[in-house]
Amino acid sequence: MKKLWVIGLGVILVAVVTLTLATGKTFTGQLDKLSAELAEDPRIRVVSSDKDSGWLSSSGEMTLAFTLDDQADLLVTSQWQASHRPGWVDYQGTTRLHVEEGEERLDLLDELGVEPLPFQGRADWSHASYLLELPALTMADPDFSIDFSGGQLEAGYEYESGRQTGQLQAAFLQLGGGEQDPSRLNLEDVLLSWDQQGTYPWISGDMKLNLARLHFNGPQGEVAFAEPQISQQMQMSEESFDLSLSLDTGEATSNGRSLGSAALSVRTDRFDGQASADLLEFFGQEADWESLDEEAMQPGLMAMNRLLEGSPALLLENFQVSLVTPVEMTQKAEGSVSFDGRNLPSRYLNRLSDGEIAEDDLMSRMRVELLFDKINPELLRLVGIPPFLQDESAEQQSVVWEGGELRMNGKLLPF
Repeated sequence: MKKLWVIGLGVILVAVVTLTLATGKTFTGQLDKLSAELAEDPRIRVVSSDKDSGWLSSSGEMTLAFTLDDQADLLVTSQWQASHRPGWVDYQGTTRLHVEEGEERLDLLDELGVEPLPFQGRADWSHASYLLELPALTMADPDFSIDFSGGQLEAGYEYESGRQTGQLQAAFLQLGGGEQDPSRLNLEDVLLSWDQQGTYPWISGDMKLNLARLHFNGPQGEVAFAEPQISQQMQMSEESFDLSLSLDTGEATSNGRSLGSAALSVRTDRFDGQASADLLEFFGQEADWESLDEEAMQPGLMAMNRLLEGSPALLLENFQVSLVTPVEMTQKAEGSVSFDGRNLPSRYLNRLSDGEIAEDDLMSRMRVELLFDKINPELLRLVGIPPFLQDESAEQQSVVWEGGELRMNGKLLPF
């Protein structure tokens, strides 16, 4: 009996050690995968990625560089230590931030009087979680001031699907013009959340920013927005780039008096995916844009030409504004801005800039259309259009700019 007990204990011990080793190997393998994926993203440069793996623990350091402009980079360095368990890994560490300009490197957190940012997390066979604590920060000088409540950055990652979820939340963030400028911008109850998957550039997902209140106080008075939000939905593949953006200001007030509210939703249509990805990569590179020669501009021009060949459009799905002062007005609209890329000459933009193709050709391919249920007469008068041009019997009122001409309900306007 005792022998069986010893054998059973040995089997359990071997299983625990095996599971612990396998869990640690899975964890460090995912770190290698993450490092490889980041290296493929032209917006990020992997400066260094080192790790030391043991049986029951591991440690390492990774430094990523994000371009601020053509002369400076933001370096994010994370040091971590992990304890391997039979089925999961607990890890913790710190993150430092540096700004590098040429051969000079500035410790950003040290300049702000902040300790390295602590983080912790847990990883298992299929998922990893992450929590970064953001400290409170107060800073004021003659040119700029900041008052930050501190907050939390939470994130999760699913190994098989590549799905990434997370949120950043803080009680408040106040930015000001400094001791000599009374202007203040205050964001209250900030919540930024995201849910996406894929690897650069083929990424799809959602992102949303919610605020309980956005308040601006300046020399001309104060303006506040109650519960404004911005959301984004994106799906990018080699075939298409589909992006939707929505903005809702919530109720706006000035010095306690209601101004109204506004909402806006736009999305892309017929945007070629590969051309859009090439454009993002082109504009994401480090460059002195004011001094780029013709040869250096070619990748961007070629990508834009391919994009125009697909007759891209930007659709206004919803525009709604309700003004309370000085004149009460409610207006809704939908519409589009489109480009006709049919029979587009080769190297169109190059030849356009060289004068081989007349600029009128570009304008003739553009079309702007706005559709209204009814247009407020005060708005028409504001832009110099006689209100009687509205067709009261029509279900919609149309305003179209095409071929250099502006028409309302088919009638040419003298603009």
